[in-house]
Amino acid sequence: MKARHSGRILLHAVRLLLVAGLGLGLTARAQTFLDTPSLELPQFSPLPEEPILRQELERYFAACGIRPNPLSGRRFAVYDVVLAGQTSSGPFQRAGLLFLVNPISLVGTTNGINANDLFLISGAPSVVPEPGAIRFATNSALYGLVQGRCTQAALDFAFVAANPALGQLSIQPDFNIAAAAFLNNFNLLGGLLANVFLIQDGLMQVNLQNGGLSLAGQIQFIGTGFIFPSSQLYQANFVGQLRGTGTF
Repeated sequence: MKARHSGRILLHAVRLLLVAGLGLGLTARAQTFLDTPSLELPQFSPLPEEPILRQELERYFAACGIRPNPLSGRRFAVYDVVLAGQTSSGPFQRAGLLFLVNPISLVGTTNGINANDLFLISGAPSVVPEPGAIRFATNSALYGLVQGRCTQAALDFAFVAANPALGQLSIQPDFNIAAAAFLNNFNLLGGLLANVFLIQDGLMQVNLQNGGLSLAGQIQFIGTGFIFPSSQLYQANFVGQLRGTGTF
């Protein structure tokens, strides 16, 4: 109970900083995340592995009994990203991938359709704990990209708003369904005693640059300990370069 109370205090403090313009400068859910248009994905040559990716996704969803394939026909762009942040053990810098996807219309929740959906992958926090490792998807259908264990089909885990004029996405995890997003997690430390933190709340911003050929952004997520109960803040900046685009 004390850990949970401390986590609430930490979350409240982070939000105050963000609203004051010291963090991402994003607002709370409210109207910001309602009925916003999607970002237009960049035009680029399809990825060589695109047909193989589609086949793998079809097999995954079929094996999980998920029909129809919730990603079928949706365009995506994938970026090579580098994250840099700070933990209690010191700074970290690590590579990852960010999939940016046209909206997934099957959401399985009551929090609305996102302007766009995304999946950030850097390491495997629940399998190989490392400083700064993180996985975060706005919709459970995207878990199929890492061939994870079966989950409920197309659960929407976040509020996502877009500002096409600025090329900007604002993402806020939905606290009310965070418990179902058990693969959305991060590490602050590595090794045998490292905790796995389930992402509960916070803010993320993605800014497309150079017509979508590159991007930059920030993350400030609150996580609750899966192994040892506690609440911790994950902070990182990231930059990325477009690897290619395709269609699921």
